Amino acid sequence: MSAPVCALIVLAALALVGCGEESQSSCATTETSANGEILETEFLASVCEWKVGLSAEAVQGARIFVSSGCTTCHTYRGVGARNVGGSDLTKVGQRHGRRFFERFVKDPSRYGNDVMPKYAFRPRQLRELALFLVASRGTN
Repeated sequence: MSAPVCALIVLAALALVGCGEESQSSCATTETSANGEILETEFLASVCEWKVGLSAEAVQGARIFVSSGCTTCHTYRGVGARNVGGSDLTKVGQRHGRRFFERFVKDPSRYGNDVMPKYAFRPRQLRELALFLVASRGTN
C-alpha cells in the first residue's frame, strides 16, 4: 500500500473514531514544498509501510528514525535524502546487532564517523532505534 493511500486510510479512520497523539504520529499526510522537496510528514507516513513484520519497539524506533532527522542524511526503503552522502540503511541490520547500533548512535565519533552528530537519546529510545535498525534487513 502506498504512503498516500495509507495516510488517507488513517485520516478517514481518525475522522470516524477521533484521534490521540499516538495515532497521529503513526502515519501522517504527504506534503511537499513549493520546489517539490519531500517534507517530514511523508517520511512519517512511510512508517505505515515499514512497520509490517516489526515488533512494537522497532516500530517506535522507525518513528524515532524519522522524527529525529535521520532521513535528512540517510535513505531507508527509498525514502530520505539521496544527495547528502549518508548511506542507505534498508539492509543495515544484516551487518550489525542491537548493541552496536546503540553505541554507534550515541557516539558515532568513537567509530571514526565525525560527520554524524551525537544524539542524546534516552536509553529506551536508543534501544527502540537499534531494534528498528537490526530489523532492517531489506526483506520486506
